[in-house]
Amino acid sequence: MNDAGTAWAPGVVYVGGTQVTESPGNSNAPPESNSNCSINVAASSVQGEGSGTVSVTVSVTFLANFVGPQNTYIYGFDGTYYSSIQGVGTWTVNPYYAGAPSVTLTPSTVYGRSGMFTVTATDPNGYNAIPQMFLLINSSLSASSACYIQYDPYWNGLYLFLDNGSPPSTPGTVGAAGTVSNSQCTVDLSRSSVTRSGNSVVLSVFIDFQPSFASSQRTAWTGAVDRANTSSGWLQLGAWNPSLPAAWKGVNYSPRQHSLWRMYYDWDQYGLQSAVASDLALLQASGFNMIHLYVYDQALLEASTGNQELAGFLGPGQSPANSPNNQWQHLDDVVRLAEQNNIGVVINFVSQWPGNNIGPYTTSGDVQTYIVQPYMAWINQFMQYLCSTKGRRNVWAWSDFYALKPSGTIQVWDKYNYLAAYLYQAMDLSSRQHYSPAPGVVGLIAMSVLDFAVDLSSAPTGMLVRDPSAGYPFTVTKAQQEASVMGWLLTSVYGTAKSPDLYSIQVYHPNSFDLFNALYDLTLVPGTGGIPLPPAQILVTEWATSTSLDPHGNGIPSAGDSDDPTMTAAGQVNWVRNTLCALAGTGIQKLAHWNLYDPYTLFSTPPWYGSAAVPNASYLAWFGYWGLGYEQQSAGWKTVWGSVILPYYQNGVLSCPSSLEYAIPVVTLTPWGDYPNYTPGEYYTVGEPVRVSWTASDVAGLSTTAAGGTVGGTYDCETISSVSASGLATVSCGSSDLQPNFTQTGPGTLTITGTSVGGVQQQASVLS
Repeated sequence: MNDAGTAWAPGVVYVGGTQVTESPGNSNAPPESNSNCSINVAASSVQGEGSGTVSVTVSVTFLANFVGPQNTYIYGFDGTYYSSIQGVGTWTVNPYYAGAPSVTLTPSTVYGRSGMFTVTATDPNGYNAIPQMFLLINSSLSASSACYIQYDPYWNGLYLFLDNGSPPSTPGTVGAAGTVSNSQCTVDLSRSSVTRSGNSVVLSVFIDFQPSFASSQRTAWTGAVDRANTSSGWLQLGAWNPSLPAAWKGVNYSPRQHSLWRMYYDWDQYGLQSAVASDLALLQASGFNMIHLYVYDQALLEASTGNQELAGFLGPGQSPANSPNNQWQHLDDVVRLAEQNNIGVVINFVSQWPGNNIGPYTTSGDVQTYIVQPYMAWINQFMQYLCSTKGRRNVWAWSDFYALKPSGTIQVWDKYNYLAAYLYQAMDLSSRQHYSPAPGVVGLIAMSVLDFAVDLSSAPTGMLVRDPSAGYPFTVTKAQQEASVMGWLLTSVYGTAKSPDLYSIQVYHPNSFDLFNALYDLTLVPGTGGIPLPPAQILVTEWATSTSLDPHGNGIPSAGDSDDPTMTAAGQVNWVRNTLCALAGTGIQKLAHWNLYDPYTLFSTPPWYGSAAVPNASYLAWFGYWGLGYEQQSAGWKTVWGSVILPYYQNGVLSCPSSLEYAIPVVTLTPWGDYPNYTPGEYYTVGEPVRVSWTASDVAGLSTTAAGGTVGGTYDCETISSVSASGLATVSCGSSDLQPNFTQTGPGTLTITGTSVGGVQQQASVLS
């Protein structure tokens, strides 16, 4: 009989083209087998045929995975009638090791409307010694009114028990199309899977919970029995929580060498399915539970590259489903693979269509008719496709990078505020419609607070000099005023008190102590005309620094958003730790690091390198090395991955100083040769000034020693514009001409020292 128990082995086979009858004693008959045993037909025999008493001797060999006590049954057939099936004894097959099977359940908690529970049962006698596995989700250990699943590995049958706690008459088949349901939950068989290997059966069950079951958190119990009927017992190993987690431990995701918008466009050509699946499984195992995805329209990317970029979704007025290279399908592929790993998704639209087309429209009616409605029709296609057509339940939030932002800091109706308010309401209604009915809070809408940043309005050139007494200023008051205006707009539109579900901010900075103070004010201290932003509602969609000065970088010191300086991989460790300390210290737990891998390839090649976005190597130094991992797989992960990210995301372990004023400074030093060429790698001439560049984070003061020489002024490290006429000004990325007192040939040492607010020092030195 085959493994499924549905058909006998054939009575006639062909061996080398010759017909052979599978009759006992036929020396030419080959063995018959299934996955449990093999019958040696030639060595078997039949005696007494036609005499009324027949004896059958069967030569059977049990395979390694068929173990333990087995019952033996026989029945007969005389050509007309069958006898009853009779038990005639037991047979202990192969060595059998006593002891109950062990079980595990991952993850410990599934959040939201649906998710994947994985039950692993292990037995020392092999996976075939496990005939039953169980998963029960309820408020108590009761099969009644529960999401109670029994799985039979041998038949691949999944039983979802009825509401009264009794088993159904027929099971579902794991991996097959279809679902099984009761009043508590639905199991999607096609999204569920099982593997049997070695000593373990691993069952992954995708469960969609019913709204009526979502009144409170439910406990998850699991168990298994072996063929000796020894049970693990019911073990309480997890829970289902209908609400979203308080901490969103996320990252802006794209695979190696296919960054950002290129991920969807390159999917088919480079076969990215396996790489993305592997990455998302790794993220889940590493403690991540969210990915942030920007959805760019094609027109914006074309405008940034002189119509050279081919990726991006067809924009408003067109069907994004027709975007080239199946990008539409592959957006869902990413969301689907995230869902399989219990990873939530935040989708953030990036399009300049509303801003480019709103010009002539000034009234509420016109803005709604000609801007909000057509733009929302475009957004709605994504919402409907992912959440209704594909049934994805893991899109936690939606946002729009440009449009969901008020025009300013004053409570006044203008065309941009009409756009922000009515688009927010339309996205809110559509999100909840396509999730409805949904338990908990799903499909949140995030207001874009782009104006929380270091205030560079007083910078003499591109770089801001840190105020010794006040630190780097942040635009806290402006951000709070915008939040207040948005609440006023939404309350007017909804007709009841309403504030945004989430406030989306970016966190780039040159000093974590100043960042902490700014976040403290942002969340707790109301500014003039503003409101504090609740920490639980702040979503940090980007935070990172670049490692351009690492050996895998391009060696160029630079600075980016909010004067955030580039640094080495070792410096990134301190920057990331200090930034996490500032965020955790102010209660902000929803984070998406920018990015998982370096996007160097994207920005170092046409059409982006040499474009207005990335005109030269200095800009590439900022854009190209944001990742937690190197772009080349052979280079692996940066130091920060194992030393800071994994301990914090997996176990909540974060080593912070008593105050960030005592944070360890991050300083680098890059020599650029001597006058007049200032070229890296050049020789230095005795008596000539030496130009050095530095980057500095978490410093309140800088000093240098140049073999006893003098120090010139400070220049912006990118534009080489003067920031200070004499001495080193405290900027995050600067350069200076040093007059070292080198009076002989041979090496000399240049050293720069950064001192934190609390007096902690860090040095960087080079030989010249």
